[in-house]
Amino acid sequence: MQITNKLNLPDAFVEAVRNDAYSKGDADISVTTLVGPPQIRTLLEQYDAVIEEDASDRVWALLGQAVHTVLERSAREAVTEQRLYAELDGKRISGQIDSQDFRSGAIDDWKTTSAWAVKDGPRDDWVKQLNVYAWLAHENGIPTNALRVCAILRDWHWSEAQRYEHYPRGAVLTLPIPLWPIEQTRVYIRDRLRIHFAGETPDCTDEERWAKPGEWAVMKEGRKSAVRLLESYPEAAAYITSEGLKSPPHSIVERPGEYTRCMRYCPVRKFCPQLQREGITPA
Repeated sequence: MQITNKLNLPDAFVEAVRNDAYSKGDADISVTTLVGPPQIRTLLEQYDAVIEEDASDRVWALLGQAVHTVLERSAREAVTEQRLYAELDGKRISGQIDSQDFRSGAIDDWKTTSAWAVKDGPRDDWVKQLNVYAWLAHENGIPTNALRVCAILRDWHWSEAQRYEHYPRGAVLTLPIPLWPIEQTRVYIRDRLRIHFAGETPDCTDEERWAKPGEWAVMKEGRKSAVRLLESYPEAAAYITSEGLKSPPHSIVERPGEYTRCMRYCPVRKFCPQLQREGITPA
């Protein structure tokens, strides 16, 4: 992957981005790739030499790496940033566990994320990732009693915490992760290995594409935000009637859905055959 510098950022920042030392090690696949979309993995391997990403788009990844480096200083009764390996069905899997606490038997994974991303609990891919880490630990003779995501909320605001009941109470949040039985995790890993290495690469699912459904907005002339957002045009029309709103100044505007990851965050979006078939042009 080629790192560009379209915003003319200082060389020190750009070099810090370029010098990412991450590696899956001597393995066929890493845990994060295993739980991720097979199509992205395949396209990354195919187009690695020509893929471009701007240094400015890597700022959150860089901050996440910085968080991990600082937290290594806190290790007492725990091992930090340890990469483990195990084999299943002829494939070697690796995973770098942020922290294994020998006192509690807990695996902790640090995430730098947004406050609203965790308002409903941990993301599904986090649950899968940490349970595969627990399987790796088990295969290496290390017992695991608990899984936790420690989320550092980069955009947390005190004022939002006062306004919204479900907004996180602080800028750091611990999210317990359900611990699967080892056999359940082994079945999940086998299924993911089959999908990744069976031959034909499947399209990304709506979940993997971060699909955002379309909405119908009831708008009022002179107001920028919607009076109400509804799932269909009939619902929006019924709302206007039930509330006795007049048209004009009220109107109904369609807000089309989108695949958020495809449009802005996927590193291989420009090479994606799925997007090309759908006639979607990403940013």
